[in-house]
Amino acid sequence: MSANTEQRKLAAIMFTDMVGYSALSQRDDKLALELLEEHRHLLRGIFPRFNGTEIKTIGDAFLLQFRSALEAVQCAIEIQRMFAKRNHDVTSERRIDLRIGIHLGDVVQRDGDVYGDGVNIASRIEPLAAPGGICISEDVERQIRCAVDVRVEKLAPTELKNIQLPMSIFRLVLGWEPRPTAATSLGSKKRAPLTNIAIAALIFFALLAAAGFWVLSRDRAKLWGRAATPEKSIAVLPFVDLSQNKDQEYFSDGIAEELLNRLAQFPDLKVAARTSAFQFRGKNLDMADIGRQLKVAHVLEGGVRKSGENLRITAQLIQCNTGYQIWSQTFDRAAADVFKVQDEIASAIATALEAKLGGRAGPAQPAASADPAAYDHYLQARAFLARRAGDNLKQAMAAFDRAIARDPNYSPAHSGRAFTLIVSVVWGPLLPMEELCAAAIASANEALRLDPENAEGYLVRGLAKSTLLRENEARADLDRAYELAPGSVNVLNLLGDNYRFTGNLRAAERVKRQAMALDPLALVHPLNLAAVLRSQGRFSEAEAMARRAQALEDHVFVYNELFWDQLGLGQLDAARQSLTTLCSKVGTEGRGCLIDTVALYAAEGRPAAEMAPMLARLSAGGWHGIDTAWVSSDEASLYANQLHDIPRATAAMRKSLASLDYCILPPLLYGPKGARLPEEISRDSEWLAFWADPKLRQLMDTYRANLTAFRNGK
Repeated sequence: MSANTEQRKLAAIMFTDMVGYSALSQRDDKLALELLEEHRHLLRGIFPRFNGTEIKTIGDAFLLQFRSALEAVQCAIEIQRMFAKRNHDVTSERRIDLRIGIHLGDVVQRDGDVYGDGVNIASRIEPLAAPGGICISEDVERQIRCAVDVRVEKLAPTELKNIQLPMSIFRLVLGWEPRPTAATSLGSKKRAPLTNIAIAALIFFALLAAAGFWVLSRDRAKLWGRAATPEKSIAVLPFVDLSQNKDQEYFSDGIAEELLNRLAQFPDLKVAARTSAFQFRGKNLDMADIGRQLKVAHVLEGGVRKSGENLRITAQLIQCNTGYQIWSQTFDRAAADVFKVQDEIASAIATALEAKLGGRAGPAQPAASADPAAYDHYLQARAFLARRAGDNLKQAMAAFDRAIARDPNYSPAHSGRAFTLIVSVVWGPLLPMEELCAAAIASANEALRLDPENAEGYLVRGLAKSTLLRENEARADLDRAYELAPGSVNVLNLLGDNYRFTGNLRAAERVKRQAMALDPLALVHPLNLAAVLRSQGRFSEAEAMARRAQALEDHVFVYNELFWDQLGLGQLDAARQSLTTLCSKVGTEGRGCLIDTVALYAAEGRPAAEMAPMLARLSAGGWHGIDTAWVSSDEASLYANQLHDIPRATAAMRKSLASLDYCILPPLLYGPKGARLPEEISRDSEWLAFWADPKLRQLMDTYRANLTAFRNGK
């Protein structure tokens, strides 16, 4: 836009102002000028992070324009958080307090400046803020109401100078900002002195209200099950890639994940999972917001610069509710010393938390070391593994193989290779199932030979043995994995799947909830927990949990879960809507769409002729991509529980056993009222003979015992 062009648009306008600058200038003009320049320097480092454009300075004030009200408010919160932290560490003479006002309205851009009501109103709102505070207009409040996790408080009615339009003003309750007193609150008036009786009455009602609030808070905590965020809790955010070419993100991510795993070994320290913590990559959120979303009291952030054989890692530990830095350090090392640095950082954090909270964290096992080049390949493999979909698992396998070729004695590379194989069972098997399980067990065995306490090795070996229907052997390995890594979300998640697939429904619910507490922003945990609740016959709770998953991610599997929950509740209209969305994502010829459509038709009582073409397509096979997530046992469940066609259910189960489906029990787990035994579905001799197959003996003995215990309340 040229200098003499005029443009009108809607914009978020922010005014900032230093409190008491004029008075300070009269007392000590040298100090005032020094603080003015410091404050300008600090603010100009924050504005670009939130897409703020500096229009001009007016003495000690800034006028800024933002693309959105949300970015303006997030910027204001970060400014006040930073200055609160700064003021905590300086003498009273060097305090810098700001007032900030924000409005969303029409502005006119002309000659590099902005004019209009948007600017005028913002300038009138700013003086209403308390020192260290933020005031916003009602237009801004509407925009951010559900977008920021900060309480907003409406101020008393007031008139803005030279502004005719009536308007409500709100303040953001920041925690560190002193609350306005009655004498300085907007619209305050002189009141008649209270009588002794009135004072006594006020004291009585205040005590009564306090008692009521205490009881209500206690009972509400019980009802909602919301415990306070534990002080011994931490999240490790993705470390920033500080390399010159910005091509080392996999390495900086790997360092952060390795630190996360190291911290998870400390007893009594809750560590948020990678999936949730890494969602904050590149987001300019207040630390308090991150702490609330991850339910942790502390955050570790940092950066990594790797150049040839040189390595620099910076790390800082921050307390979420105050934003204060508890500990920070920079490590300059040779790349070969990366493992020692991880140990140093983990120990330093444990020491810092001990000093703050008291008690001893206890030692963690020292990190395994490897050839630097092998470790680089290993971190590349982990980055591919975290992405799962598409060709990422194949690339992860190749990178793990390169790491092993470079350093055959690095146990985590062998267990990572095994883990990649076993998770491909759901994402598209990399090998035929028996061959895949054998390869996973071989890699896990090698990992455990090199390191008998490699929890990932036990986890994968247990899952592979379970897939091969060697349930008794699997149980010992899975229990050992949990014993070694009770805080690992991978262990909790996959152990929960094994419990679900073997009918141990109460244990499945318990560990899935534990995983969800550590990984609150990941889709998989509420989605899988919904399936557990459905197996228990708790369809209403299952649907609510599926809705929780839906709020995290609009994924096809969410609509499949919603469909079955709603079908179990008899809510056919809602099920039909979920089915429509599911089919739009997988296609009307997709396996999941066909299975669910037939189930809906059966519930509606439609004639068999309408379902026949879809059933014929299901039996034809030839599935690939996302359709492989539905297996032959899912088709068997459709025949057994919705169509009551036991011969075809039995045929589908034989196919499921021949192909070693990763879950072989859907017909038993997902009945119209929850999990059942084979004879509770049908007394057909062929059906019962299938479930008595010697290959299924360990699994069925386990399932019967688990389901019986569940029904007996154990």
